[in-house]
Amino acid sequence: MRNIRNTDGQHYREHETLESEYTVHSSLEAKRRIASATGRFYNSLIDMYLEVQTPEERQEQLERLIETLPGPMKKLYREGLNKFQEELGANHILLQKHRGDEVRFLLRAVMPSDGKNPEEIEQVLQHNDSARFIEPSPGVAIIQAEKEFFILLKEHGIVHAGGRAMTFGSGNQDNPSFLMVQRLSLETSLVEDTSQIKSKSSIRHEFHHLIWNFLQRRKDFLREISESSPELTQAFRHFRDEIVAYIVE
Repeated sequence: MRNIRNTDGQHYREHETLESEYTVHSSLEAKRRIASATGRFYNSLIDMYLEVQTPEERQEQLERLIETLPGPMKKLYREGLNKFQEELGANHILLQKHRGDEVRFLLRAVMPSDGKNPEEIEQVLQHNDSARFIEPSPGVAIIQAEKEFFILLKEHGIVHAGGRAMTFGSGNQDNPSFLMVQRLSLETSLVEDTSQIKSKSSIRHEFHHLIWNFLQRRKDFLREISESSPELTQAFRHFRDEIVAYIVE
């Protein structure tokens, strides 16, 4: 009888272990499915906003894209999209006020914050004919700069010394947000060939940062980070943003 009881106990423990392993496996599989659906959704979303379409075409595509998500994710992602489009709309309104002079407007918006004096700003802006502006979707502001102009911006500390692309994300709706990419020449400008935009890895990378900046500054959608110090919180926030950008790229 003792042997039987021991055997029963062993079988119970084995069953409990298998059940626990199955629960863990099911949980991991569910997370993988969510991650896979999120990845497909996010990449398709980037494609859509980097394509030149009518507002009606884009909205129709967005609705179809949301319907591809698992049920519980639809409401959450629709909410995030609405918040993102509100931020894009505010950015578009700022750009509308400076039609035909977008490059000067955008660069002027960031240079004073870097401590540039009026003379230095004008010195840089004298070369703004070496840059072009494109807005594939309302509010998605992109400056293309020829290599020499990009180097000049590096010399003045406006873009990072080692980069060929950069996102300028403002902390509020009163100031514009945009991204800038280096082009060897504007003879084959993205303005004339918009089909190139979504295929450029640097643009996809920087556009993610633009999305992230818009959602992060709202403080009502992205998960809050709370580390043991403000420095660690900021470092993890940057890491989270950057690693997603590289995955997208």
